[in-house]
Amino acid sequence: MAPLADVTLEWQRLCDKPVAVPRLPSAGLALVALEGDELVMLRLGDCEVYCLGVSGVRRVFPDSPLLAYDQRAIEAVAQRRRQGQPLAEALEAVRPMLVAHRERLNTPEGYSALSVARAEQMVPEIVRVKASDVSRVLLASDGFSAAWQGYGLEAPPGWIADAGIDKRLGQLLAQLRALEDADPEGDRFARLKRHDDATAVVVDVLP
Repeated sequence: MAPLADVTLEWQRLCDKPVAVPRLPSAGLALVALEGDELVMLRLGDCEVYCLGVSGVRRVFPDSPLLAYDQRAIEAVAQRRRQGQPLAEALEAVRPMLVAHRERLNTPEGYSALSVARAEQMVPEIVRVKASDVSRVLLASDGFSAAWQGYGLEAPPGWIADAGIDKRLGQLLAQLRALEDADPEGDRFARLKRHDDATAVVVDVLP
């Protein structure tokens, strides 16, 4: 993470006044690399990683603490919506909760994400597996994994082995966006924003 340390120093040099942690940019990150005969998978934030291998499909990382924080905020918004409060007002009302959650960025009791905030306390999750045991890896942002985690669309075990995986991912993204567009106020699918970044990458591991 040496390059991030350089970015942090440059950020501090350019900023003429302190910026509160919740206002600093942060992002999820998922990486996979081949080191010798091992695949090394790394996660920061709430991205998802799945492996297809000799023992079937495996979800590599458990739920991120950030997912639980966001679910609490989403439920608070949904409760206010059920009481008849407009979405914009409901989101504004739960803003202090969201700020409190973001204050836990890169803390031992909170969650880790890619950010210049408390970069020295950032602790990525890392899993190593034998490369020969894996044939495909799926990396997905939380906005993409919402397709099956939040909208009930088919999860990776149902399609990660497809030969036409690129087409399948495109179809899934189109379904996701259609559901979001049909529910702009979050009445059917409660959420904190209408759209989120939805990115997925498939890596085939050749023998």
